[in-house]
Parts: sequence; C-alpha cells; structure tokens
Amino acid sequence: MKKRILCTGLLAFGLGSIHAQGPRIGLGADLLGPVGLASAHLTLDVSDRVQLTAGGGFVGAFGGAKFYFSERKKTRFYTGIHYTRFVRYYDFDIFSGFYSGLAYGVYIPLGVEIESSTHFSTSFELAYRSLDTQLEPYSPVYPCVKFTYKFGRFISE
Repeated sequence: MKKRILCTGLLAFGLGSIHAQGPRIGLGADLLGPVGLASAHLTLDVSDRVQLTAGGGFVGAFGGAKFYFSERKKTRFYTGIHYTRFVRYYDFDIFSGFYSGLAYGVYIPLGVEIESSTHFSTSFELAYRSLDTQLEPYSPVYPCVKFTYKFGRFISE
C-alpha cells in the first residue's frame, strides 16, 4: 500500500522527470520571511513551474510550495503557500525573562526570482502572513529576500 501511495505521488507531481532534467535541489538563506529575522531553506523543483520548500530558523519552521508563472528563465514571477509555526517573544520580565508563545499560520508570497549565475538566484517577495498569535497585533504584509544555490543545471539551455 505504501508503495502505491509513493508511486502515485511521484506520478502526480512529476518527480519522474527530475532525473531527465538534472538535479534541481537548492539550499539557501532567507532574510525576514516566513519565520521572521532569518532562516535557512531547502528546495526541490518538482517541475519547471512547481517547487517544494522547507526551512527553519532559530525560532520556527515552515514548509510549502511555490508556483511560477512562467517556464525557467533569468527573471520570473511566482506565488506560493507555506505553513509556518514559530515561537513569538513578547514582554520582558526581569524575573522570568521573555514571555513566549507559539504562533502559527499561512504565509502567501508574491515575488520575483532573478538568476544571477548558473547556480545562484536571488528572490524578493512580499507576503501576506496570517498568524494566530493570540496576544498582539502584527503587520499582515511581510517582506523577504532569499538567496539560493541550486545544485546541477538551473536553466535549460
């Protein structure tokens, strides 16, 4: 049963074509973004238009997918959806330190990815971040800058 589910997933997401296209795995860093301040991420290009992303920072983790509006080229636009969960620090108390609580929600970016070399890309995005912090108001629009190194060929010649 597990093999059937795995095979169905591979066919549904087109993972069989990754080998023919060359490896499409990336490793990168985010400034601001889904979990705030800074984080690292791992990407897997399922196809030329779909990318799975997972990452984490000092205070949380995120995972989701990005959907590109065009095939691979030097500059392209994307959107996506990520689930985020992280620790929020609130008020400081001299005796007990920071009060912390969990925040979780959805992160929906709209961005542009610019390839600066065969393996390196930079992305700029603005995202709607829906958080359940249960304590404080927050800005629902959040910026992010991503730097990603892709292993293997990044753009088809």
